[in-house]
Amino acid sequence: MEGEFKDGILLQKIDYVLESLGSHQSTNRDDTCFQKFSDLLHSRLKSSKQAEQCGVGRFLASILNQKDVEISVLVFSINLAGVLGQIPDLNNQQGEIVETFMDFVLKEKDLNNPSIGTGYFDTLRKLIKFRTAKCLYVHKIEKELVLKCWQLLTDARSLFLTSAVLRFLKDYFGLCEDVQYVEECSYTTIVQSVVNHICQAHKTTNDADSRPLPSILPSVLQLLQDIPRLLIETLDRTVIRNLSECLAYIVCNMGKDTYFCALEALLSLQIKVDVQEQREIESIVKQLSQDLVEKDILRSQKICIKMLESRIHEGLVKDLLLCPLYVITGRTHLVQTTELHSRQITTHMDSKSTCVQIILNSLEIFRFTDVPQDAVEATVELFDLTHDSSTGQIPFTRFLLHNKRVQQSCLDLFIKHQNRWGCTRKLCCSVLDIVKTEALDNVTFSKCLDALFKLAPEVLLSTDLVNEDGETIGQRLINTVQHSLCCIDWERRDTTLEFLTKLLSSCPDHSGVTEWIRSGRLCVYVYQALDDANSYMRATALTCLQRVLESSQLTTDLLQQCDITLDDVFRKVLKILESDTEAFARRESVSFITRMWNSVHGDLKADILQVLVERASSDFDWEVKVKLVDFWEMLMEKDLLRSEVQLPSYADGLLQREKQQNLDQAFQEFIKTACFESLFKLLDDYDQSVCQKACLLLIRVMKHMSGVLERHDSLPPDSDIPVKKRKTNDSDIESIYQKLKALDLTARLLEVSTTCDEYDKNPMSLLEDMLTYSNKTDPEDESNVIDCY
Repeated sequence: MEGEFKDGILLQKIDYVLESLGSHQSTNRDDTCFQKFSDLLHSRLKSSKQAEQCGVGRFLASILNQKDVEISVLVFSINLAGVLGQIPDLNNQQGEIVETFMDFVLKEKDLNNPSIGTGYFDTLRKLIKFRTAKCLYVHKIEKELVLKCWQLLTDARSLFLTSAVLRFLKDYFGLCEDVQYVEECSYTTIVQSVVNHICQAHKTTNDADSRPLPSILPSVLQLLQDIPRLLIETLDRTVIRNLSECLAYIVCNMGKDTYFCALEALLSLQIKVDVQEQREIESIVKQLSQDLVEKDILRSQKICIKMLESRIHEGLVKDLLLCPLYVITGRTHLVQTTELHSRQITTHMDSKSTCVQIILNSLEIFRFTDVPQDAVEATVELFDLTHDSSTGQIPFTRFLLHNKRVQQSCLDLFIKHQNRWGCTRKLCCSVLDIVKTEALDNVTFSKCLDALFKLAPEVLLSTDLVNEDGETIGQRLINTVQHSLCCIDWERRDTTLEFLTKLLSSCPDHSGVTEWIRSGRLCVYVYQALDDANSYMRATALTCLQRVLESSQLTTDLLQQCDITLDDVFRKVLKILESDTEAFARRESVSFITRMWNSVHGDLKADILQVLVERASSDFDWEVKVKLVDFWEMLMEKDLLRSEVQLPSYADGLLQREKQQNLDQAFQEFIKTACFESLFKLLDDYDQSVCQKACLLLIRVMKHMSGVLERHDSLPPDSDIPVKKRKTNDSDIESIYQKLKALDLTARLLEVSTTCDEYDKNPMSLLEDMLTYSNKTDPEDESNVIDCY
């Protein structure tokens, strides 16, 4: 039943299902079932012949002859008309059926119903996008269609329906190709309706007895942005001027959602008109943010940000955005705005909430590349003011003290734009001062460590004294890390370990980082964290410990300072895998063993393998078992599968015997360690991800075994491998190989790789259920209804 419609039985079944749906009133109310059926047809119907064999045209014709069609069936029929209309070799008769059916829905059915209306316009969009010039249906009924769209937008009964209409109109505008074509169609009608509605909204809100603002306005503003330049050029200059002024009024006087839409529409309009008209709109736009400074500073800043995004009036809007930042850090000599605007902005900052939001809006300027160096320095000083307001010269700097919103915004900038900050040492000291603050929230603490991670590699090479006690930045950072690792809050401890892990991972050969960790004896803290009461901490400690052991210097320090051996470390990790009650730590212990396996020697290897086979293979957590498969794959890659590399024929011949002996030995070792026993168990796991991963590995192994057995048979009689031993080895390998073969791994992989949805795996099951629903006579009998959850 797989692939395209090559199976005649499936074609007949679909025809039968469609016939049943068309001749009965379906009692199926499971929209998911209909959607699955629609998806099936869309993915499989590729030709007009297949559509004819399935009876798609007959089904749509039968719906046309019915007065009362259940909504779910009607919506399915609309989708099916879209599927039929997208067939590449659609014949004329089928094309007429699609047009007739869509016309029937438009004129006879209630498009105000969200399900029907949304389905209709989404299907219409597909037909337009797929057939473009060929789809003449839209042009035949466009006047009626445009009026219907406008009515639905005006009623605004459903957000889904409104969105579907707007999506359709956007694609409908895309059919506009030339001026003559515009004049022949109804484009100008809808453009004029958009203009009139916006101007009417301006008049309505400007009247003394203003009525509630129509809910259609945001949709109309969105529609204006989608109107192509060709249509905008059909408007008179006076109309464009009036429209621009109305949009500017809406920006200045209406609610947040509406004024943003109006601003985007105004900026969109500016780039679609002639040069002279652009200048007129430019003067309107240019005045917007300045006019709003006194009335609504926050809205003015948002407009400035939007203009920067559009690269319009960049110089002016940057000055307005930077003004509050310069004022609050005592850099008034850098303010480029007028004295009046500067004074007005200062007045707004008397309120704490407004002051903070003004500053946050000012920092948005860093989203753009060409930020002045003065603004960079002002931001660093602003960050200082959040923990030491005594340095501020302006009264309202008190609003910034310990304000986490400002702190976090500054830290985000330090992290994202690390190359912009020239004063690295000063900035690092400021961040360390923030970390020492009492009652610092965990989010801000985490961002502080992220910023220190970016700054540390450079500053740790510095020996400059930074305070009266003669401490270097490195010593201050050690004190901070040690204090945080002993904090009662586990999240702080965990975040600090993550900081150390990232530092070790990104700077493995950085002498400053290595010496800094050694001087603070931080390896001891990492090892002790394996006994932490929190499972997240134990898991993070395992990750960090692995980074420590990757450095020979840090490994030596750890073993000496803790008076332990490397075997002691591995046995501690093994104990976590055996007895830890939380999965986080057990997962990481398997990952640790996998990455550090080359450092394990002697009898310890056998102990670890035994625990992996007996405990990890039966773990209740599926991620532990996935990581176990990764371990087996690592071992096989190292000792067995690496021999898959193809050698030149002359080299392959020279190494044949030695290569064969190594392979035999490797297979024997894996059989002895019960590796295959573990993988067979994982292959039958209840979790699909585990099964799939184990299956993929076993398929590779089986392919390799097949090659080994073939080469055994081809070895000459005088081979160096003793006959008795060769037979023993053959027997063991052959036994495993035959077991793998009997499992039919290819079929098993297909089974676990596909979705668990029965309908996707077996389309016939879907069709049988559709028939069952169609033939039911009791609508209340829901014993067979599929639970879509």
